[in-house]
Amino acid sequence: MVLRKMWLNINGADRMIVCNPEKDTLADVIRGIGLTGCKVGCGVGQCGACSLILNGKVVRGCVKKMKNMNDYDKIETVEGIGSPEHLHPLQQAFITYNGLQCGFCTPGFIVSAKALLDENPNPTRQDVRDWFTKNNNMCRCTGYKQIVDSVMAAAAVLRGEKTMDDITYHIPADGKILGTDYPRPAALAKVTGLCDYGQDIAMKMPGMLHAAPVTATVRHANIKSIDFSEALKMPGVVDILTADDIPNNVFPYRNPYPRTRQTGLDQPLINDKKVYRYGDIMGMVIANTMREAREAAAKVKVEYELLPVYNTILESLAPGAMEIHEGIPNYFFELPLHKGTDTREIMPKCKATATVAAYTQREPHAVIEPDNAFAYYDENGKITFQSKTQDVFGFCRQLAHFFKKTPDDFRSIMNPTGASFGYTVWPGTSALAVACLLKTGRPCNVALTWKQYQFWTGKRTAAFCNATLGCDEKGKLQALQYDIMYDTGGYAETSENMCWKGLRYFGFPYFIPNADALARAAYSNNPPGTAYRTFSATQQFTPSELLMDMLAEKMGMDPFDFRYLNIAEPGQTMLNGNLYLQYPMKQIMDTMRPIYEEYKARPRQGATPNKKRGIGLSLGGYTTSGPADQSQTDIEITKDGLTVYNCWEQLGQGADVGTLIMVYEAFKDLGITPDQIKLVQNDSALAPETGVAGGSRSNYVVGNTIRKLANEILPAMKKADGTYRTYDEMVAEGIPTRYHAQWMHTDRKVGPELARPSMNTAMVPENTTIHPEWGYIFHVCQVEVDTDTGKTEVLSIDTVTDIGVITNGQGLRGQFYSGIFHALGTALKEDCWDPDKHGTIQGCGVLKCNETPDDIGVIYLENPREYHPFGAAGASETFQACAHVAVLNAIYNATGARITEMPALPEKVKAALDKVAAGQDAAPAPYDFGSDMFDVLDNLEQIPEQVPAGH
Repeated sequence: MVLRKMWLNINGADRMIVCNPEKDTLADVIRGIGLTGCKVGCGVGQCGACSLILNGKVVRGCVKKMKNMNDYDKIETVEGIGSPEHLHPLQQAFITYNGLQCGFCTPGFIVSAKALLDENPNPTRQDVRDWFTKNNNMCRCTGYKQIVDSVMAAAAVLRGEKTMDDITYHIPADGKILGTDYPRPAALAKVTGLCDYGQDIAMKMPGMLHAAPVTATVRHANIKSIDFSEALKMPGVVDILTADDIPNNVFPYRNPYPRTRQTGLDQPLINDKKVYRYGDIMGMVIANTMREAREAAAKVKVEYELLPVYNTILESLAPGAMEIHEGIPNYFFELPLHKGTDTREIMPKCKATATVAAYTQREPHAVIEPDNAFAYYDENGKITFQSKTQDVFGFCRQLAHFFKKTPDDFRSIMNPTGASFGYTVWPGTSALAVACLLKTGRPCNVALTWKQYQFWTGKRTAAFCNATLGCDEKGKLQALQYDIMYDTGGYAETSENMCWKGLRYFGFPYFIPNADALARAAYSNNPPGTAYRTFSATQQFTPSELLMDMLAEKMGMDPFDFRYLNIAEPGQTMLNGNLYLQYPMKQIMDTMRPIYEEYKARPRQGATPNKKRGIGLSLGGYTTSGPADQSQTDIEITKDGLTVYNCWEQLGQGADVGTLIMVYEAFKDLGITPDQIKLVQNDSALAPETGVAGGSRSNYVVGNTIRKLANEILPAMKKADGTYRTYDEMVAEGIPTRYHAQWMHTDRKVGPELARPSMNTAMVPENTTIHPEWGYIFHVCQVEVDTDTGKTEVLSIDTVTDIGVITNGQGLRGQFYSGIFHALGTALKEDCWDPDKHGTIQGCGVLKCNETPDDIGVIYLENPREYHPFGAAGASETFQACAHVAVLNAIYNATGARITEMPALPEKVKAALDKVAAGQDAAPAPYDFGSDMFDVLDNLEQIPEQVPAGH
């Protein structure tokens, strides 16, 4: 190995470094001297997390080789831009205007923005957007709008038009912070680059080994042999990990559904017999450094017997297709739904019907920080792992399965996390880290490359759907038939849950008296389906909201008016028998009507012969919490104030600020200030189980535990004269100072209502709801379609929503803009199945700054929810549920080409435009699932099902 000594001027000081000029990048060197504000995300120069200023220009450190650097080159990192005691205006603005969420990409944006403002101190918003687009600064959380807001505010300070105080949040005079833009407690560390994420922590830990996976480079094959011999000869290699080292080498996805034809135990942690999808892990190489581990892993030789590759379930269900999992049919599950009268009697009597074949693609979470975890023995000898997780205690239970231990044998700690959006309900990387620890007896770190993360972790489940909707002569909906087949990929994982959950969303928020439906699941050779924000709703709203537009057109009605006519009334039932309870949809639509009328007045303005403009609508919503849900929080009275213990996992959505604000509000009678509230979160050894951060449940369930604690603690502290005891007085009088609360879903009693499709007989426990709350939403958007190329641009989107009372303005807006951003990506670009196309963050279609609209409006209707202490409901998933369909409907309104299969890539839109121009139908024919829906429904046994625990 040849090394080179260099001098670099880093943040104004000359520093000597020694590097490997052929292999080291500038990011390697900067991180190696402890400046870990420079993050490495994609590793190929596409995300901008590693942005640095080199001699006054922005560079991406992960692809800047040291062999191309010169002595005394000047480098600026985020740590040199400002410190916690002396923030740069950019750093303060990002805190105040919520320019960050998970924060992983934030240092890169701040560094890049610093270079912009050095060059152009008075940029327009478009200048800022152009700059971030040109320099590949990408964010998966914010939707960019609030980042641009932050840069514009900082620029005003630098020009002397505002002061730092002007762009700093101040608690209102009345002391109330509920519903305000109170900043996130973690924001300061993130904007200064001092927040260490998983790999930052791992590289600073003593004695750490590093493990790299051996991954499958084919999509379907029998494994004939795996040869580690060359890898074991490589420098720095310590050991290898194979399937034989995992005591129970299968993911614990046992399914409670009687109708399944698979075991729920179809997914190995380490594949040693067969490859089911690209990226399956066939072993690990453990070495002294990550570079050594990866170089050695590349030397492992795998011999395959290649098998037919099934790109979709349409291929795996075709006659002659082999079983992907031997002994299990590729089509392995169905769940029926029947409501009202047989639709075969009702549908022919309808005045008009519309039919659609719709496809929702396999969408990648595509976070900037690839998955990673490390494991070690803590001071008490407990097996400890730190990871990206949104289910701290759930990971302990799942790892207990892999290693034939008890959950109490493990300690789970959540690292500061660069986003998730659902995939980190899955513990695979944590299990590998623990396995390496148990094999070697030494701390071990597992870090996937971005492409490895992309294809090993699950994705939004793809779905094909055939559906028909009918109405009477007045336009009132009468009947629905739909057959939806989920493409679960190589493994079943969460597919059966998705079938059950999805049955509540089709046709929401309308009243449809009669319906027949079948939700099914089948295997293909793709990444498996897993949790993704709006789990099960996105796939259902695609055909549902397309059909509402199509049927409105057949009836000669305005799509807004057609929806208004059909929204449900409180007390009516959804398709699966659940009740529409508190239901603000009419208020939402009344609020949206003048906005919609304004949109109608301008859809063609600015259009040209080859740039067509149109508008589109979509309605939807999402549930909060669910049956058998529960959550726990502890609060301790201390000399300094209150310490709060919970495991509300912080993924960027604001678990820290949400907890703080609700505690502050609940205990305001004590006269404490926010800085007297200490948070201890996301460590299974220190805090109780709060439950998974998913299903838009956390604000709701944590809020209820805090209410229960306040109802117990405040009376205990209160004296006869109405004042409150101090900590010392509590101790002196022998009154406890730490309190525990558990809230359970059954605490809300407003039922009964059916828990399952009415074809099934089981009900939720008497007088309880299956979901305590819902969020509701309505979008209208405008698009421009280039008829020469098929490229679609979303010009603006406006939204009216009701998710109850706002707890924190920053957190709410962050989730709203993020949800819209993801939904637009769903509609236009994002996909993940082809390793050659979709293995990078830009290749899989994540939108850049200029590909998202700056014109985004939202109105929040705050109808307080009765069963949340501060009136809130879940927010996050509501915002992403259905906006993608507004884009598809707008494309049709602009061009007459109906796109029903996503993403609406330019070539797909252009092909549809060409068909329309030729007088042909652009819509796909109904999908062939190998069996007719009614043939299946008519022959199913009537098997009562129980509500699965934990849902």
